Amino acid sequence: MPAPPFPATYLGMKARMPQPAGRSPSGSVEPSPLIRPARPEESHVIADIHVRSWRAAYRGMVPDAILAALDIHEHQQHWEKAIAASGRGAAVLVAELNGPIAGFISYGKRTPEDLPKDTGEVYKLYLDPDFYGQGIGGHLLRAAVEGMKRGGYARAVLWVLVANRRARHFYEKAGWRPDGASRIDATGADLRYAITLG
Repeated sequence: MPAPPFPATYLGMKARMPQPAGRSPSGSVEPSPLIRPARPEESHVIADIHVRSWRAAYRGMVPDAILAALDIHEHQQHWEKAIAASGRGAAVLVAELNGPIAGFISYGKRTPEDLPKDTGEVYKLYLDPDFYGQGIGGHLLRAAVEGMKRGGYARAVLWVLVANRRARHFYEKAGWRPDGASRIDATGADLRYAITLG
């Protein structure tokens, strides 16, 4: 059975009906994407965007060997499981722009056990590189925030690569702030950002 359209209260749009285009700071017209839950059959598309976005966004920040080794099939298996596990307080959402999927976001229960139980987490937010700079990431992030509020979360966190200044600026502009936590893994150093879900 197809996934239902995302509730109209998220982003203030009619379910499955794109809103009139808005304007970017430069004055150009930006169409508004349709935000909805991902469908199981879309796991390959999401995996493809995931891999291509990593290679486009993290070139020069993450070791080339890691980027070259990214496997769409492995990512597809992950997204199949994530979509199947979606429920109250957890979801994989996609943004459609005039038909094609332009990006996705996933969120759910916090993974660090040191955080309060009413903390949600944005796990992933990636866009098709062909759709960068069109405001789609902001639509997805606002949808996830609304979804976590509806899921009963009072606070949310996410991790950002320290070297990714563009992403850090994006989250800070949306009201997220570093909470003092950090980590280092094979891809580099990360900072944890947090926001209160009012």
